[in-house]
Amino acid sequence: MEKPFKEVLIFTLIYPLKDKLHSGIFIKNLLDEFEKRLDHINIIKPISIFKRESVLCEANSKKRVFSPRYFVYGFFKFGFIEKNFLLRLNTNLILCQAKRLKLEPDFIYCHFLSAAYLGYDYSLYKKRPLIIAIGENNDYLHFLINYYGIKHSLRILNYSSAIISVSENNKKILLQYDKGLEKKIHVIPNAINSQIFYPRDEKVQLRKKYKLPLDKFIVCFIGHFDERKGAYRVLEAIEHITEVYGIFIGSGNWQTTSPRVIIRGVYSKGQIADLLNAADIFVLPTQAEGMSNAINEAMGCGLPIVSSNIASVQEQLDGTEAILVDPNNIDEIR
Repeated sequence: MEKPFKEVLIFTLIYPLKDKLHSGIFIKNLLDEFEKRLDHINIIKPISIFKRESVLCEANSKKRVFSPRYFVYGFFKFGFIEKNFLLRLNTNLILCQAKRLKLEPDFIYCHFLSAAYLGYDYSLYKKRPLIIAIGENNDYLHFLINYYGIKHSLRILNYSSAIISVSENNKKILLQYDKGLEKKIHVIPNAINSQIFYPRDEKVQLRKKYKLPLDKFIVCFIGHFDERKGAYRVLEAIEHITEVYGIFIGSGNWQTTSPRVIIRGVYSKGQIADLLNAADIFVLPTQAEGMSNAINEAMGCGLPIVSSNIASVQEQLDGTEAILVDPNNIDEIR
């Protein structure tokens, strides 16, 4: 009988920070589930040498978070320095710091391919199984593979013991580069906590709780306030329709004084479930996704959905569950 796994080492570039608890909350939720099944969860979340950030460390938890320093140089900065040199510098920095921890993980888990570029060398050093989760949106996945080099990317993917893809679409992208990866890839879609996200017949009570208008049509959006997710496009569509207002859950550098925005900001999972149940419809005109957690949460709460006619969303939704539109076409969104 095989010895059960007891200890894991996680490599991730995203994790909640002390002053940004919402940042990377989905990886924390995943590792909370790991905590129920494993004795020790060690997390390596690198921090830029240029930033004063501190990751969230929880008392009475099996999770231990380590924050080695490395160069976050961006993809288009320091163009005069060969990117392969910077990648090698970062992997060596993190490998040296990880070695000092003297950990003995049963396996190594890299949350997203972007983390695997840093975790690969440690897996070679410890001779432990490497599991890579592929959750990047399709455009970014193509970008990473080409930016770091197809040969090097495939070396890491082929070395891994298993690849978890959140969607069939991401699997297809990987197979475009190497059909031999087929046997390693396991498609496991993102899931939600059905004890939090479920339909409630409490719309009036929830609107009163959050001081929302009882007699208006309310649209809910969840996502980062950026061009890709489309919060601005949702607001533009709303402003073309009378008596329609918006709940915008997320964060980002977005300043608006529109009276149509009745709620904007970061909320807990329980509050998000409340606000979804208080809304009339969920709208997410995203330009690219791996597998949208927000869509899953809206479906869990029984909301009608308007989202994008892109491959990754079409895998989650079809015409019987949602209206799928051109995410860049305001007329279609409204």
